[in-house]
Amino acid sequence: MSSENFRDIVQANIFDQQTFIKATFTGRQRGGDVHWIKVEIRPVSIKGEYRLQFVHYDQVQAITKNYTAEESRRKLDEVMDDDFRNIYIQSETNSVQIQITKKGKALIKRHAHVEHKERDLSHDREKARLVSSKNDDTYLKAIGIMDPNGTIKPSMQAKYRQVNEFLRIVETTGNFSQTPVDHLNVIDCGAGNAYLTFGIYHYFANILKIPTHVTGIDVDAGLVERNNQIAHELGWENIKFEVSNIQSYSPSTPADIVLALHACDTATDEALAQAIKWNAKWVFSVPCCHHDIQKQLVAAQMPYPFEETLQHGILRERLGDIITDTFRSSILKLMGYDVDVIQFVSSSHTAKNIMIRAVKTSTQLSQSVIEQYTEQKRFWHLKPYLESLLQNELAPALGDQIST
Repeated sequence: MSSENFRDIVQANIFDQQTFIKATFTGRQRGGDVHWIKVEIRPVSIKGEYRLQFVHYDQVQAITKNYTAEESRRKLDEVMDDDFRNIYIQSETNSVQIQITKKGKALIKRHAHVEHKERDLSHDREKARLVSSKNDDTYLKAIGIMDPNGTIKPSMQAKYRQVNEFLRIVETTGNFSQTPVDHLNVIDCGAGNAYLTFGIYHYFANILKIPTHVTGIDVDAGLVERNNQIAHELGWENIKFEVSNIQSYSPSTPADIVLALHACDTATDEALAQAIKWNAKWVFSVPCCHHDIQKQLVAAQMPYPFEETLQHGILRERLGDIITDTFRSSILKLMGYDVDVIQFVSSSHTAKNIMIRAVKTSTQLSQSVIEQYTEQKRFWHLKPYLESLLQNELAPALGDQIST
């Protein structure tokens, strides 16, 4: 279907004041550009007048504004000019799902609702959370975020927000609530206290009703025992924890999603390497410390004019962080992933708030990405640890340029 007809369908559904419920724009077309990670549009009534509410999501916040019909047409044109990959529109009687293929073709599916859906035009609604203190109290009490009286503990407010922000990023990336998959296998490398491990299982299995199996691995036997006990108390049979280091773990079922949240130093590289070897579709990594590259920087021949940077410890540390995650991002791209490096939570919560988010999109190696990566190595005179873990996988692209 032509681009013109595809836009006409979107506009006709959104501007139907009698039946329109909600529209969601997510994902990014291959090689395209978007200003937001998600945009939602829904009708609202303000002082008895019909408006369209646009909610623009970036990595940090959601920006909400309400527009008249004329203003809405201009704002919708702006959204449509972005290269979103997925569009989902709900009305009272049917839904329209549009997916833009790699070749730019619009695939359009329509589904009639078996039951009539009612619209909610209220303007002031409680801030939406994927995990709510009102609806998910059993789970939140079990993991220690909520007290026995049903109140989020003051000391756990930041963790409560972190769980919801993490799930929001996962949902935005995969659009699971609107294009659900048949099943999911999730592996958390370095699960630790497992707040987010339990959170992702609860969201997929209990909220979205997607058959899901989650495995959390960690070298701390005490934490593994604690987490398995919590899973037992909740009656969640499809989430388990095992004592294992990352490199030696071999899943019985191929991984769809791999998590590596605050894994220290090269443990993040080990998790990313395993995700690539397992051919995981989605990867979410929040790196912690970056000692390996920082040590190399001390002895490296620093390119001009960065010599002064090495004279200051804090600058050398931050530069090491940036270079390490840049190499990781580039290697993921080499292996066919679409990669974003985003802010996970506010820096006021933790300085380690960068997330590497990767989605497997291709098996074809891009010559431009290969050239860019090799030039990065040549410029910095450094050897990424992740590359050394993926010598066989990277050999077709890098040949004898692989670090040993």
